[in-house]
Amino acid sequence: YKPIYTSTYNQLDSAIKKNSTALYLQNMLLNSDRLKIGTVFPNIKVTDFKKNEMQLEGLYENNRYIFIDFWFSRCQPCIRQFPLLKKIHRQNMSKGFTVVSIASDQDNEENNLIMGIKQNKFKWTVYWDRNSAITFGQLSITKFPTNFLLNSKGEILLKNVEPEDLEIFLSENLK
Repeated sequence: YKPIYTSTYNQLDSAIKKNSTALYLQNMLLNSDRLKIGTVFPNIKVTDFKKNEMQLEGLYENNRYIFIDFWFSRCQPCIRQFPLLKKIHRQNMSKGFTVVSIASDQDNEENNLIMGIKQNKFKWTVYWDRNSAITFGQLSITKFPTNFLLNSKGEILLKNVEPEDLEIFLSENLK
């Protein structure tokens, strides 16, 4: 996100802004602005596979850093990062670090998703954003993987950080 995108949008004629494409663009710009570094991550409600719901901000007070990872079961770049993420989680979970995975699979992909979770043997809870209602709808995330590193106040410290860079950040900040 860059402020120039919003200022350019604001210069559009009001008739154009009523167009469905312009309304979609406006929503994308608003969400991009909400998800920039330094802002507080939206308090979304997530659901696990046992249908337990949780407000994301419930993780903030018990952890120094929270890594939120948006992915889906057929995303190869998403899957390739899991071995290193699991190592990073294992090394840092006792120091106040946790991972939250939010899968954006469609309802018809449930079997693939469950199989992917079993194959990857996650040591953290995986939440399912059924049909991408949160991912696409509320947050306008369209690229995978997308991730955010939050502090204990829910502020976004890093966005779309590679696991190698996350490992370096944590080694410098979790002592």
